Amino acid sequence: MPSKNILPAGFGALSMTSMALVLVLAARWRIVDRILGGPDKSYGSHRWLGLFAIGGGLAHWALASPVGLGTLPALAGRGSDAGLIAMLGLIVLTLAAMVRVIPYHIWKASHMLMGPLFLLAAFHTFFVASPLALGAAPWTLMAGVSIVGVIAWCQTLLRKLVPARLVEVERATPFEGGVDVTFRSKRPMPKFQPGQFAMLGHKSMRAEAHPFTIAGGDEMTRRFVIRAAGDWTDNFVKTVKVGDRFRLGRGVGRF
Repeated sequence: MPSKNILPAGFGALSMTSMALVLVLAARWRIVDRILGGPDKSYGSHRWLGLFAIGGGLAHWALASPVGLGTLPALAGRGSDAGLIAMLGLIVLTLAAMVRVIPYHIWKASHMLMGPLFLLAAFHTFFVASPLALGAAPWTLMAGVSIVGVIAWCQTLLRKLVPARLVEVERATPFEGGVDVTFRSKRPMPKFQPGQFAMLGHKSMRAEAHPFTIAGGDEMTRRFVIRAAGDWTDNFVKTVKVGDRFRLGRGVGRF
């Protein structure tokens, strides 16, 4: 690789690797959660990786220029277009994450586009006109990064297709600014550990879900103490009643 291409290639690799690691964090692999101390602790890492991805991508975009014929010369032009789309999409997602006025459900839906953007970035990496030699160490490294990122994204999609457990409100005790609520399941639930949280959403499969710390329960029940702190929780605290049905995820995280 010519020396003038080393720096832009390095920035591109930084962006791709950061995007792949963001997808790994989103997939919630247990070994990663264990290393970081739980998915609740990984949010800080997620934010920094996002900054690395956008920073590396912008630097690569500013410095890179077409060199050579690429792996498949016929696809070099499309590889360049894919990189441009991925970069613009990454900028939009970053701005969406920074603008607080955007409703949560819109922000969350936009973040699901990270997977397709990563696929576009991978296509750009391997098919744009570049001196990246097929089978060379940098090529192999980026291929490995791309495979890990795609696997993580697919696992995230599969997890969303698996329905969370349907539970029913057994008790709802309001207090100033919140509600103490207990849900009951018809089937035994997996054990939870102190300090864990679970995703709670309305019974619709497409309903927006939010994380709440588990306050107690046994194999058939889960208790939460939920305070009004936003649109979703405000509505929940005001309207929840005995008999309402929700979907509840497994306990994750730790102290």
